Amino acid sequence: MKTQALKGMRDLLPAEQTLRDYIQGKILETYRASGFERISTPMLEDMENLDKSDGGDNLNLIFKVLKRGDKLTSALGSGDPKQLSDMGLRYDLTLPLSRFYAANKDKLPHPFKVIQTDRVFRAERPQKGRLREFVQCDIDILGDESPNAEVELIDVTTRALLNIGFTGFTVNINDRRILRGMLESMGFAADTLDSVCITFDKMDKIGAEGVKAELTEKQLPENAIHEGFATFRGTDRRFQYKGTYHGAKVIDDYAHHPTEIRATMEAAENCAHRTLWCVFQPHTYTRTKALLDDFAAALSLADHVVLADIYAARETDTLGISSKDIQERIVKLGTACEYFPSFAEIENYLNENLAEGDMLITMGAGDVVKIGEELLASEK
Repeated sequence: MKTQALKGMRDLLPAEQTLRDYIQGKILETYRASGFERISTPMLEDMENLDKSDGGDNLNLIFKVLKRGDKLTSALGSGDPKQLSDMGLRYDLTLPLSRFYAANKDKLPHPFKVIQTDRVFRAERPQKGRLREFVQCDIDILGDESPNAEVELIDVTTRALLNIGFTGFTVNINDRRILRGMLESMGFAADTLDSVCITFDKMDKIGAEGVKAELTEKQLPENAIHEGFATFRGTDRRFQYKGTYHGAKVIDDYAHHPTEIRATMEAAENCAHRTLWCVFQPHTYTRTKALLDDFAAALSLADHVVLADIYAARETDTLGISSKDIQERIVKLGTACEYFPSFAEIENYLNENLAEGDMLITMGAGDVVKIGEELLASEK
């Protein structure tokens, strides 16, 4: 008898199982106290459901179960490999939940707050941190499309981590609309964004060159791929909280295209603030001239805009354009807007005008982040 567990799978000793039970117990205790109910679904799902699901690359990692008896004989005779299997092990808990909810919706409360903690299986190449069998915890609120559901999921998850014993952690919040806005601004067509997101999600697995190769293989526009890698910076400088100055929250964001700016402004509106300030540094004369009106419209969503000089990057020809051209258009739209040629002047102006409860966003692809950092440093 072979005594070792299969590669990518683990035996748990009593002490390990006790620890796992404790952690899962604390998680379930927290969610149940907030009205979440636990469900359990079968490990096996119909292959028709698995194949048609939105599982991305996980669809290539399904453990499939061969048909039996005459059905297998018939499938072998068809010559179609897809006919050989009629069931597969679940690769996550999302598909089983969708099927479960569709079958039992009439018997469940509305909205339905649900938690699952169950084993899932993926035909991975076993390596550090990637197993073929692992436990997944999945929480959802079904039937509530309001932001309240998102806020509750974040809040309860934070309390679950605290209940386990974690401290000093950071919760990073992403908004898919910002990412989609970024990708569209790079030149990717709207109907390709889901596929592009799946590829960019692999950055940690296959690296930048692997992502580039896959995007190219998908025959996506070369200029969009180039712009994507010139722009993409991961989570850093994306609605990044920097600190508090004079009681005002200081945020930094890399947005430098009208679509990104608008998405960031809309996200900021969902955060508590008195006055929303935006210090914007336009990026390149070419882009500024081509999108003058779009920049003005997006920036006017702030309560007060402060413009820095255009960040030229490698450009030398000003094309007769300056930040004053954006300022004129913003003022015409009814939003207060100032222009200062130096960071020092901007910092002095903000020092005199920022008030407690305000939110300040420094925004752009250049070095505008220094303004917020220097303001914060001056208070230390």
